[in-house]
Amino acid sequence: MTTDTTQTRTIHFTTAPPRERRVSFRVYPSLRDLPQEPGLYVLLARLPGRADEARPLYFGLAANGLDRDMARSQIFHTAMRNGMTHFAAVAMPGLALADHDAMQALARDLGRANHASLNAAAEALRDIDAVQHARSAARAALPDGEDGPIAAE
Repeated sequence: MTTDTTQTRTIHFTTAPPRERRVSFRVYPSLRDLPQEPGLYVLLARLPGRADEARPLYFGLAANGLDRDMARSQIFHTAMRNGMTHFAAVAMPGLALADHDAMQALARDLGRANHASLNAAAEALRDIDAVQHARSAARAALPDGEDGPIAAE
């Protein structure tokens, strides 16, 4: 990550190797200034005692338009409660439905590589849901009256 200063209206983040990818986000002064196009966004918090640096809280995809999706998302309000001070975005006017999964994966990769705490929390919840779903499916496959192993799960 590079620093964000008042002279620099862009902040850069990179995914982890081996398929390293650099994404440049434009810092926006207000929600009203966000583009109507779909794109990626990052919710940021200032580092204590370092007004010129920010840490990412969350990387996300606004598939219907940055101006609509970002501020209406539950994660935006969660980020506000977690110290969000500003945000940045990169508009992707040509984002097609076919690109949605790839852009969602890019947002997750950026979150992991840049230690975004709210991305990590969301990923942990997805993992818990997957385990619970697998556990429910395994129990449903057991004959009636059997609960299966408890401690060995």
